[in-house]
Amino acid sequence: MNASDLCKLSPQTATMIDEVLSDPSSSEWVKTALLDLLRRDPIDALNDLDTLLTLMQKRLADIADGLGE
Repeated sequence: MNASDLCKLSPQTATMIDEVLSDPSSSEWVKTALLDLLRRDPIDALNDLDTLLTLMQKRLADIADGLGE
């Protein structure tokens, strides 16, 4: 993400992004995914995130039901 991209965000959003990226407890996966998502069309990114969320919710339900791992 470059400076011109940050100008397109509210100060609150930019601060939240910076906090996640600078937090040592944030996983590298989240940091990398966040930077990748910020470079994408936000609607496409949200659609992909929705797909991932649905799949992970189903996986968790399977595990809870004793069907997974």
